[in-house]
Amino acid sequence: MPPAHRIVINLPAYRLYHYVGDGRAGVYDISIGHVSTPTPVTSSNRRFEIFQMVKNPVWRNPRTRQLVPPGPSNPLGTRWLGLMKIDRVVLTGRETWEALARQYRTTVTEILRANNLRQGAVVRAGQVVEIPYHNGYGIHGTNVPLSIGTAVSLGCMRMRNADVERLFDALPSGRRVPVTILYEPWREYRDLVSLEPYIEVFFDVYRRVPDWSAGLTAAAARINAPISRWQLEALLQRFTGSHILSHSPLVHNNNTLVMVGARHVEGEFYLPPRVVEQMLGVEYRAVYGEHFLGEWRLKERDIYHKETGVLVSARVISEIAGRAYFFDELRNTLEFSVTRLAVQGNFLGYNRVLLHHDAGPMVAVADVAPHLGLAVQGAQEGRVRVGGLELVGLSFGEQTFVCLRELRRLPLNAEWDPRSGLLAISHRR
Repeated sequence: MPPAHRIVINLPAYRLYHYVGDGRAGVYDISIGHVSTPTPVTSSNRRFEIFQMVKNPVWRNPRTRQLVPPGPSNPLGTRWLGLMKIDRVVLTGRETWEALARQYRTTVTEILRANNLRQGAVVRAGQVVEIPYHNGYGIHGTNVPLSIGTAVSLGCMRMRNADVERLFDALPSGRRVPVTILYEPWREYRDLVSLEPYIEVFFDVYRRVPDWSAGLTAAAARINAPISRWQLEALLQRFTGSHILSHSPLVHNNNTLVMVGARHVEGEFYLPPRVVEQMLGVEYRAVYGEHFLGEWRLKERDIYHKETGVLVSARVISEIAGRAYFFDELRNTLEFSVTRLAVQGNFLGYNRVLLHHDAGPMVAVADVAPHLGLAVQGAQEGRVRVGGLELVGLSFGEQTFVCLRELRRLPLNAEWDPRSGLLAISHRR
């Protein structure tokens, strides 16, 4: 049997998780129902399944009943995954199958099939049945990508078209996929590297938590995570994204979470070798009692010994990469800004990537073009011809920097990973 697919959605997180077997196959940003038309959730008496998959769907306006064909004006975007609601109902014995079918807008045949009952089956008091029905909810693309991460729909869950296409192609055809829709404004996790417990907090968008402060304080106490009065007050106000509570410091690189659980010892911060390897792009080795990061020999003060292994001082990352870090005490977070540039698989150096607040990662054309065999001509006022194509960028001194979108106009792959800080550029095959 092939591994089973399933989908888990957490509405306050605006996230959809796709699992295959025990492994996570994908995580996607979504939008959800408006507070006046909230997305329904899974309960002890309700579950969901994907029962319908459509490419380039037609949308029927629920108010005017007008049909909108596939295309840029279609609110469903490029894919539709229809959701079947399946309600668990305890019968009183006074119902009829026909009345239940009318109530749930389904068919008698569908109800009987879902419960392995034959035609003419008798309704019995106390009998528990599952009633499948579809009342318009689904997961789909969008023609308004800026709406992702907001609560604006009539109850459906929107995805970016590229994301829903990827999910659509990954799901098995002709098989129903279970979907669990949760409403959890905070969730407890355990870091995969440090095994440190932490809580990720999201805004209570539907205001369903009766005593937010008491509940969150109790949850934080269970993992010994400090939470101040100002944090509680801030988390009561509308905010985007998430906030993480933990006992030990978080580690960010390029404003992206790398891990939870840095060790703080006598004013020094220590990290697992695996995290240091990821950020520096070098291998940690222990040889005859000596410790190395690539060719860099570590001093005894750079190492913290614990029962399960060793940790490496965060200071070493700064010394090797040439970029200082700082500790944000209010947010209990170590902030790094380490970047690396690799072209055609060759490491060119640290701090060769410019992070622009709007354009994202950018690189100097002069840094990458020679390693790709591309001719550069006429760089002026943020415009430069590379490989015969004019690219638009930003000029800083004598250098012209271009973003990944411009680079990809050339026959190039450009992949950015903010956690490791690696920008990898190569010829497109």
